[in-house]
Amino acid sequence: MATPGSRHRRRRVRLAGLGLVGVLALVGTACDGGANSSARGAGTSEPATASDPASGAPATSPPATGPASPPSSTPATPSRSSGATVTKSGNPEPSGAPSDTPTAPTAPTATQPAGPPSPSLPSGPSESPADEAAGPNGPGAAWRSALAGDLAQWSSSPVCASQNAAPPASTTAPVRYVAVTEGPSGRPEAHSFTVTSAADKSSQLEALAQTSGPIVSFEVDTGVQEVAIDDPVYLGPPSASFGPQWQIDKVKYETAWGVGLAQGAGVRVAIVDSGVQADHSDLGRTESGGAVAPGADFLSSTVPGDERTDSGSHGTHVAGIVGARDNAIGGIGGAPKVTIVPVRVLNGGSGSIANVTSGILWAADNGLGNADVINLSLGSSQCSETLFDALQFAVSQGATIVAAAGNCSCTTERLFPAAFSNNLTGVIAVASTDINNQHSSFSNVNDYLTISAPGSGIWSTVPANGYGLKSGTSMASPGVAAVAALVKAKCPSYTPAQVRTRLTSTAQSLGSSTIFGAGLVRADLAVAPAC
Repeated sequence: MATPGSRHRRRRVRLAGLGLVGVLALVGTACDGGANSSARGAGTSEPATASDPASGAPATSPPATGPASPPSSTPATPSRSSGATVTKSGNPEPSGAPSDTPTAPTAPTATQPAGPPSPSLPSGPSESPADEAAGPNGPGAAWRSALAGDLAQWSSSPVCASQNAAPPASTTAPVRYVAVTEGPSGRPEAHSFTVTSAADKSSQLEALAQTSGPIVSFEVDTGVQEVAIDDPVYLGPPSASFGPQWQIDKVKYETAWGVGLAQGAGVRVAIVDSGVQADHSDLGRTESGGAVAPGADFLSSTVPGDERTDSGSHGTHVAGIVGARDNAIGGIGGAPKVTIVPVRVLNGGSGSIANVTSGILWAADNGLGNADVINLSLGSSQCSETLFDALQFAVSQGATIVAAAGNCSCTTERLFPAAFSNNLTGVIAVASTDINNQHSSFSNVNDYLTISAPGSGIWSTVPANGYGLKSGTSMASPGVAAVAALVKAKCPSYTPAQVRTRLTSTAQSLGSSTIFGAGLVRADLAVAPAC
């Protein structure tokens, strides 16, 4: 394990212009192994309120595998148009996920971004430097404000207390890295690249900084997994398939729908997952009045389909829990009139930090995914600096992050991104309960839990126009995402921190906060108070 002292963080290091020698010195400081983070702002939302379990977190340092507590800061959160419709034809499309061997770029670019290209720069004086083109009120303004406001506070230690050391890279055993740069327009961008030596890594980082702006963080690209434990049970055509949706009654969704919220209409919920089968009869495409809008696909072109097809079954099941339509077939989601924005980053049940980081950045960008809520039913036991950067950006753009807390049924594992709930008050970590409001046997027990939701034996949509049961915190997370969407429908100006506080302050207490967080999410109570 790399120790915290062996990894590099300093005040806004700009690699561009350092030259190869300067970059070699920088990488030497960081070691060839662990993650590497240049100065970057905390990007946190408002401090947690007293009703939020996060506010009672002890000030002591977290375990070695967890994040170090960041300083408190409150960057400006831009206003959002929660009901905007964003289509592929009207915005830059992703260039596709990086393959294991990135495409060789035109010189001097050393890598291709792991995500889609940034949108065109706003009009302005042509003589303005590219890195400053966003301006004080332009794209990425909140991100830049966070960077500028917190440089001094962020000069001492990274957010991850420690990370696994990278294996030495060679031509026979190359190592894949992921990096986040500020991007020439002020919007952060994720990139992946494969290196064969320390010198090769230095060279690629130098070229990347020259073309994509200051490097905020970089690290070895590790894997992520879905957080479900049951295979789906397929049960025939929709007209003959009505399953036991016990979670609808437990969370009191129907009561919440009766207060004039139009079941979440106008709110965009991004499902960062394995894709969503948009042609399912209980979901449908937005072009034909359905739930599933065009999104983004970050998988290799060798994977069949796109984001509105499912590379497995997980994403479709998650989407149905959030937004299966209110009709006479199948089941119903917790917010059945939301717009589902699919972001495909998992091939079957597995993926990479690079793709997940890219997917979050795309979903949160107001000119691309424009998501109000981002569901992450996935995770990794490895603390990730680049993933944290993506969450900071998402929260700064007004997107509430809802993440599965993990299925190890243990107290020793911290699953990321959910474990970042102790660092960002716009992140909600969701534990799972069963039909008796008891702790699901698989659900993680830890201090980063924010709230609980039903996750045992959840009936929802699966590909091939079917339905099935799955269990896991993967199923609990979208139940909370649906309630967050209902809150946003009522209070569209709420920040992610305010959404989280509303959910935790109205939760039904079930017991220990290390098992249940604030308790069981209650849709009826969450939407009852005035904004």
